[in-house]
Amino acid sequence: MFVFESSDLTTEAQPEEAFFKRAWTFFALTLAWTCAFWLGAALTGLGADTLPGLLLLSLGGMSPALAAVYLTLRESDRSRRRDFWLRIVDTRRIQPVWYLVIFLTAPLISLLAIATRAVLTGEPYSFEHALSLSGQPQSLLLLVLAVFFFGPLPEEPGWRGFALERLQSRWSGVVSSLVLAAVWAIWHIPLFFIPGTYQQYLGFGTPGFWLFMAALFPETVLMTWIFNNTRHSTLSAVLYHFMLNFTGQFMDPAQGFAGYRLFWTAVMAVGVILISGKDLGKD
Repeated sequence: MFVFESSDLTTEAQPEEAFFKRAWTFFALTLAWTCAFWLGAALTGLGADTLPGLLLLSLGGMSPALAAVYLTLRESDRSRRRDFWLRIVDTRRIQPVWYLVIFLTAPLISLLAIATRAVLTGEPYSFEHALSLSGQPQSLLLLVLAVFFFGPLPEEPGWRGFALERLQSRWSGVVSSLVLAAVWAIWHIPLFFIPGTYQQYLGFGTPGFWLFMAALFPETVLMTWIFNNTRHSTLSAVLYHFMLNFTGQFMDPAQGFAGYRLFWTAVMAVGVILISGKDLGKD
């Protein structure tokens, strides 16, 4: 029988094998749903700067959460349905020290990347973009809302809140992270062909493309580590994902320190594995 220790639940309704396999059902539904909308936007040339294109982007981006909610309502018992929603909103699962980890890790990595680039190339970082945003409260608020609602909130109930805990029912935290990161990377590919997206700005097959894809792997390891140490809190994943995206936008990714940021993210991910073990704190 599967014992769900991290959420203090024990259920006899779902054998471990069936619990694990639902991760793959989730992946299939998510990718199919996303492709239906994002490939439509890419093939028609409707970009993020048009209302139809923005609608297609939004509908495709909601696929992880929608697939997770559908499978949870359809296949879970009452206690597991309740647990799914509680893990999204329950702030008590996250101890104060983990809030610090969530909110400070991404800025720290960016600052280390900026410093490393300056030392190695002699090119100083311009804080003009960050200072400009800081001086425009309305623009900053708009950025915060856009980053939160177009990424972390519609994605994490699926990637971490549903799929990750099912993968970890059989595999270690590291293996689960690598598998999840691979699917997460594939899921992003259509965005590289939709006008007006950050991914389209990077370009498909460019060095920026490979840096973006590669970064998802150590970032997923760090997110799994946080997730496992906050009693499988989906909220922790939402907040950390938000900080990743917001820090990148706030610090102006156009200045070319993505490679250095990948390096420091990988260093931190390796350090976490060495300290916490391959299970990344999993109960």
